[in-house]
Amino acid sequence: MKKNTEPLCLYVLPSTSAFVENYPLLRLRRSDKMLASAVSSTPAAPTSASGGSPLPPAECTHAGAKIPSHLRPPAHLTSKSASADLTLHLRAHTYDQRSAADFEKQSDQQKTEYRIRLNASIDVARFLLNFGLSFRGHDESESSKNKGLFLGILEWLRNRLPDVDRIILKHAPKNDMMTSPKIQKDIVSACAQETVKAIIDDLNGDYFGILVDKSKDISNHEQMALALRYVDKKGQVNEPFISLVHVSDTSAKSLKEAVLSLLMKHSLSPSKIRGQGYDWACNMQGKMNGLKALILQETPLAYSVHYFAHQLQLTLVAVAKKHKEVETLFAIVTNVLNVIEVSFKRRDQLRDHQAELLEQLLESGEVESGKGLNQERGLQRPGCKPKLF
Repeated sequence: MKKNTEPLCLYVLPSTSAFVENYPLLRLRRSDKMLASAVSSTPAAPTSASGGSPLPPAECTHAGAKIPSHLRPPAHLTSKSASADLTLHLRAHTYDQRSAADFEKQSDQQKTEYRIRLNASIDVARFLLNFGLSFRGHDESESSKNKGLFLGILEWLRNRLPDVDRIILKHAPKNDMMTSPKIQKDIVSACAQETVKAIIDDLNGDYFGILVDKSKDISNHEQMALALRYVDKKGQVNEPFISLVHVSDTSAKSLKEAVLSLLMKHSLSPSKIRGQGYDWACNMQGKMNGLKALILQETPLAYSVHYFAHQLQLTLVAVAKKHKEVETLFAIVTNVLNVIEVSFKRRDQLRDHQAELLEQLLESGEVESGKGLNQERGLQRPGCKPKLF
C-alpha cells in the first residue's frame, strides 16, 4: 500500500490584536496580518459535509466563534492548570540545578561555613516550633532592641559561641545570612513535611480515621483542619494534626475533594479509612449529600462518629434546658462573668473576697491546703506571699 505523503493542511485565519489578546494560549505568533494554525493532521485535505471538494480557507474565518466553547470544558481547564504547574516545576528545577552548581564551585571552607549558618537557623527554628513561639519581631533593623525571637536567639548563640560568632549574622555574606523571612518559611515548611512524614511512617499503611473541622482565621479565610486517628505499634491511640487547608467553598463536595486530595498528597489511600469524626453541621452530617455520606460512598467501612466533645456540649445544653436549677446556675455564672470581666478593680475585689473566705475555711478545717491546692494561677511577684484562691 502506497504511503500518503501529503503535507499537513494549514489554514490561514485572519487575526486581530483583540482576538489574540482574548485567548493567550493562541499567542504562538503575534502578527497584525494573520495567524497560522494547523487545524488538521489527516493525510487528505478536509472536505465539505457533502463529501465534495476541499473546504476553501474562507470557510475557516468563523472558527474563532467556536473557540470559547472549547476553552470551557473541565478537561481543557485541567490541562491548562497542569501546564502552569509544570512550568513552575521546571523553573524551580532549573533554579535548584543552578544553586547546586554554584554550591559545588565554592571552596570547602565556604561550604562548611554555609552548613554552620544553616544548622544554626534550623536549630533555632526547631526550638521555636517545639514551644509554639513566634519568629518575627515588629522591628528587625540593626538598631532595634527587640528583633524577635528568631534573630534574638541567633544573637544569643553568637555571644555564647565564638566559633559561630565569626560566620553568622553581621559576619556572614550579605547574600548568605540564612535569616531572611523566606528562609525562615522554607525551614518551617521543611519541618512540617518531615513531621508529617514521621507520622505517616508511624502509621505504616495501617487503617486510620479522619477528624475534620472547619473554622475561619483572623483574616476571615475559611480553613479546613485535618487530623488522623490511629493505633500505633505500641497499642496507643494517636490523634496527630496533619494539615490546615484553605477552602473557598464549604460545601460537602468541596470538602470531600479537599480531604481526598490531602490524603493522596501524603500517599494515604482512602480505602484505609475506618472512621470519620465531624461536628453536627448539615454539610458534615447530611444523610444524603453530607461529607459523611460522600465519604461512605467511596469507603463503605468508614464508620462515622459524632465528636464526643461536641456531644457533651449538646448534652449539657439539653440538660440545662430541662432542669430549672441548672439553667439558673448557668445564667448566674454568665452574669457574674459579664460584670467582673469588664473591670480590673472588680476582679481584684473578687480575688480579695475569695481569699478571705478561703482563709476562714482553712482555719475551720473545712478545706485542706497543699502543693498545687487553692493557689491562684499566675507568677508570684518578688517579696509577695502567694495568694490563696
